[in-house]
Amino acid sequence: DRVTYTLQPEIEVRLVRHIFSMFLDENMGMRTIARVLNQSGLRHGNFGPWDHCVIRNMLTHPKYAGCAVFNRSSMKLKSRRVSNPREQWVLRPNAFPALVSPETFERVQKKLGEMVNRRSNERLLTELKTFLQVNGRPLPHYTSRATGMASASTYIKRFGSVIEAYRQINFPGFKYTMAVLEDRRRVAALKDGVLQQLKQE
Repeated sequence: DRVTYTLQPEIEVRLVRHIFSMFLDENMGMRTIARVLNQSGLRHGNFGPWDHCVIRNMLTHPKYAGCAVFNRSSMKLKSRRVSNPREQWVLRPNAFPALVSPETFERVQKKLGEMVNRRSNERLLTELKTFLQVNGRPLPHYTSRATGMASASTYIKRFGSVIEAYRQINFPGFKYTMAVLEDRRRVAALKDGVLQQLKQE
């Protein structure tokens, strides 16, 4: 049998394009997009409220750029279904009308690739070494998005502690000992926590 794909209702097409625009042009995170959609009373079809997983799936699925996608996952007999790496996907471009242009879709993929949580451990260590060499001081517990640098909490999640990340790049140039540095960071984290509580009250 021959299958013909058609576009969804116009209101859903506009919604998909709006989601891509919110991420790409308005610089909203996936959780923020989901929250905005839920607050607007928009539902994810018959699946209930939006969440960041749904938004991420939309932003990364080539079908929105008009590509039919095969081999996104695989399952052997009596085993769980597993997701295949993107390089193993089989794409058929121009299989149906695109909801967003291929250029827009690729820009979104590039932006997603730059997100901190998608960076490899090797890249994080390289960026940390560069930061220390340029600034000559330990990484602050929180970093602004404008710097493009991962925060200390990211290094803790990836390597167990910031000290372990420092150890892996063999960076010796600290004024303070590792123990003192860890104490200073712990105190800074406690102060940040207290300030956040005061702001909420």
